[in-house]
Amino acid sequence: MDQMNQIPPTQPAAPKSAGPVVGIIIIIVVLVIGALYFWGDQLNKQTPQTQEIPIGALDQATTSLQ
Repeated sequence: MDQMNQIPPTQPAAPKSAGPVVGIIIIIVVLVIGALYFWGDQLNKQTPQTQEIPIGALDQATTSLQ
């Protein structure tokens, strides 16, 4: 009768692997980098490009001052 009341031995918990966690983190990082890339591309398309004038270039206003 003592044998029937005994608690069966439990199996030890399997060691958890960090592989799936690392994989999920890598996937999230790649998705974030891709989102930032496309977001930056959209911002560049929306912002009008201004023409850069070199320093020292003469224009009508500066030539009239001389």
